[in-house]
Amino acid sequence: MIRDKIKNQEYFFHYLEKKEKLFKMMELAMEQRANADDFAGENDKGIINAYKGLSLNYILYMIAQYSAGESIEKIEKTYKKTLQYSEMIWKENSSYVDCLWLVSMGVLLDISGEEIDLLNNIVKKNNKEDKLINFFMEYLDKGKKGNQRYFMAMPYKQLDEYLEGVQRDVSLMEKYLDDYWYDSHNEMAWYDSHKDKGNTYCGYWSFETGAIAKILKLDDSSLRNVPYYPYDLVHYKE
Repeated sequence: MIRDKIKNQEYFFHYLEKKEKLFKMMELAMEQRANADDFAGENDKGIINAYKGLSLNYILYMIAQYSAGESIEKIEKTYKKTLQYSEMIWKENSSYVDCLWLVSMGVLLDISGEEIDLLNNIVKKNNKEDKLINFFMEYLDKGKKGNQRYFMAMPYKQLDEYLEGVQRDVSLMEKYLDDYWYDSHNEMAWYDSHKDKGNTYCGYWSFETGAIAKILKLDDSSLRNVPYYPYDLVHYKE
């Protein structure tokens, strides 16, 4: 059953189909590039650019799968591929929000082993470990991380009382979703993408709120139908 409240099933069918065709084209181009006479190995510019494209588009594809109502088991498989491609090309100037999505999804999908290692590498390469990302990595990796500042204070500092352990009522989380989350991302490429005639919209989801609720085992029943909240992901594997 579709989870998104803005677009319909037909929209996401075509969106996902288009991405799948793109993946096949990019993977074929990589194969051809690897067999070229001037192929430069792992530092080959064409291969690096292809990995960048695959990383970004797999993130969007994964979000669209969730929006479309696909099974979380299928989303798990996409997540693994997304981590593999992202780990190869992630750098210090890579997106903080994309990194936060990957970390939050790692919590929600209960990743372990090799996937945690890949995620750790992505976080280190991004060099943007902040209080929120470290909160999630502490949960996943059972270690203690350092930085207690916020890379993006707005909107994420609005969740600080949960990270500090002084808030367990989800009413503050609902206010965050209603009043802060979407509008605070107005500089992101995906902001207002549901209005784009080029069909770039993949869904709007606040995975970090779900990850916090999962870690703290909050009673989130009142958030079930609140926009942007990934309720069934929070309760996956329960």
